Amino acid sequence: MKSKKAALIKYAIFMVTLPLFLTGFMSQSTDTISFSGTIERIDQESKFILVSATKVFLSPNSKVVDEKGNPLKIGDLRPRLFVSIEGVRNRDGFLAKRIVLKTAKRSP
Repeated sequence: MKSKKAALIKYAIFMVTLPLFLTGFMSQSTDTISFSGTIERIDQESKFILVSATKVFLSPNSKVVDEKGNPLKIGDLRPRLFVSIEGVRNRDGFLAKRIVLKTAKRSP
């Protein structure tokens, strides 16, 4: 009988403290952050690009578009292109949701 009571008390304590730990894990921000910069480097396997010294990770869900919103491919990204990125912060940089290739402005 004592072992059942002890097990029940341990279970109750676990269930009370579990939400406290879970809120810490769930508090990671998923707010979208936007920034712009020049592509400095592209990973050979297209897993990430380096933009203004920041790693921007690419996934199959990352959308690449031109300024008019026309869809492009990740393979269209090249070093020295200016891009605007919308993404979420992760522990190693950002995960790109949307990358907009900016066209160079022509001087008059």
